[in-house]
Amino acid sequence: GFSHKLGICPVLEVELWGAFEGVKLVWEKGIKKIVLEMGCIETINLLNGQTRDQNLLGGRVRDLLERMEEFRVIHISR
Repeated sequence: GFSHKLGICPVLEVELWGAFEGVKLVWEKGIKKIVLEMGCIETINLLNGQTRDQNLLGGRVRDLLERMEEFRVIHISR
């Protein structure tokens, strides 16, 4: 099987890294409102605080989002 160091599904891991880099970038550019469009319901629930994170990456993304004046994490179909 596929081995990954965070112990989470690969799609969730990729979406969390994308969210982290994207939110960090817009924060550094002074943007304080963001809508994240995610394809994985598990990622959305995690970032909206509906589920607990099993790793540090989701917590780091959540910390960045909570600095924003306003944020939404929504589902998009792939």
